[in-house]
Amino acid sequence: MNKSKVVLINIMDVSGSVGQTKKNMAKLYMDTYKGFLSGNYETVESRFVAHTTVAKEVSENDLFYRGESGGTYISSGYEKALEIVKEYDTDNYDIQVLQFSDGDNWGENNDESVKLLNELCQNTGLVQYLEIRKSTYTSTIMSRYQEISKDNLYLGKISRLDDVFDRLKETTKLESKMVKQEWSKWSDCYTDFQYREKGKLIECKFNDGIHTFAKCLPEDEFNLQTGLEICSKKYQLKKLEKELRQF
Repeated sequence: MNKSKVVLINIMDVSGSVGQTKKNMAKLYMDTYKGFLSGNYETVESRFVAHTTVAKEVSENDLFYRGESGGTYISSGYEKALEIVKEYDTDNYDIQVLQFSDGDNWGENNDESVKLLNELCQNTGLVQYLEIRKSTYTSTIMSRYQEISKDNLYLGKISRLDDVFDRLKETTKLESKMVKQEWSKWSDCYTDFQYREKGKLIECKFNDGIHTFAKCLPEDEFNLQTGLEICSKKYQLKKLEKELRQF
């Protein structure tokens, strides 16, 4: 069943190398993407994780306007995000991760970061890693992430303001595609047919092989029982049409 609630976990390196200009671009990206989600979900909840070599959950204001000294262990941000993921029922919530970094990470932490990013992808819907830096060369950690084979992992670079909007075009299309393709599992509630849902679309698969569909208009209030009744009526018509063709 399509989920009406989404949790957006925002992770950012707040060490000294991530200056306010980078944070401003990160916030512009986050605010715009969150607005996009608001048009696709009834509820959008945001959580904020700041990290250097250690991570902690903070307010939105502290994430974007307070910095700290120290090095960078990206894995610490993933550890905190995984803790947050456990707080939610994934049957009811879509969980997404939005991470901002300048690409700097202590080399000794790269293997652990790759391992935990894999784990995060396995437990969430969409993970975005946005690397904000003036240089166009590929950072070591980005190179490692490019080796990860996960359909729900997006890697993007932001070097200037226009890149923010270019990346948003790509990620909003990706998120829409994932939602569009998401069907619920076939239900076994009935003996003569099974059904599954995708947003406001219902498909019924009857035991004799006939498939029917019901779609509620956007302005209609979705009602599962009404959809199933429509599918059943369409089935009767298809069955009658099939029988008439045999004469």
